[in-house]
Amino acid sequence: MSSQQLPRMVIGALKVVINEDFTLTAFEKLQSRRNEVYKIMGSYPSQPSPQIIVAKFYHQPGIAHETSILREAATKQVLVPRVIGTTSNVLLMEYIEGPNLCDLVTANPQAKYGRQLATWLVEFQNAFQIDQNSVLVKGDARLRNFILQENRVVGVDFEEGYIGSYNEDLIELCASILDTAPLFTKKKFQLCNVILRSYTRQRKIRNLKQFKRLLRSLLIDKLWQISGRRGNPPDLVEHIQRFEKGQLTL
Repeated sequence: MSSQQLPRMVIGALKVVINEDFTLTAFEKLQSRRNEVYKIMGSYPSQPSPQIIVAKFYHQPGIAHETSILREAATKQVLVPRVIGTTSNVLLMEYIEGPNLCDLVTANPQAKYGRQLATWLVEFQNAFQIDQNSVLVKGDARLRNFILQENRVVGVDFEEGYIGSYNEDLIELCASILDTAPLFTKKKFQLCNVILRSYTRQRKIRNLKQFKRLLRSLLIDKLWQISGRRGNPPDLVEHIQRFEKGQLTL
């Protein structure tokens, strides 16, 4: 694709932020709900091997917020994309190579993915603890926003981060496992349980049964919210109702 098809602001950011002459060879637009995100491929004169950069072009305020989270997370050894630089409305960061967890879990919901996700979440919360009851919530903690790179989970997309409860990212993560086709399978419930056991162990939460009862209620509420945003598709509604009635168990 021609560089002329990239937004002018993104082309400008490449010129301003990258000191060396960067030769653009290709790019593709990535999925994003709020802003424009591009995977950009090119090379430097001093490094002829292909280089990949992610450019996020913001159409609304938020670049300073997300950049701050990424930089602080990196300093605290939380696995996130490295910030290369920013302009007023374009964030350039490293490209994380690897499959997203949504594709992996859909194909085969292995227990190791649950343990890796729980570990990442605990490390993120430890790095951004506000007080005993509050933490920086990642926001949009859907499976698609976690990449498996060399057997480690890397979190991406922090534009929706806010101060909230420890449980909120955990609930959204489990909801995204259950509400992605195939819906509410036995293996997916097992994966949610692996996440909860690993999370409670690492957070030193003693009463797993009590914790699960609390999360079950919150998870049902979250699933109904997601169903409403999707227009309440009959198959999802049916599964949530069965879960609510105890016909499906966590």
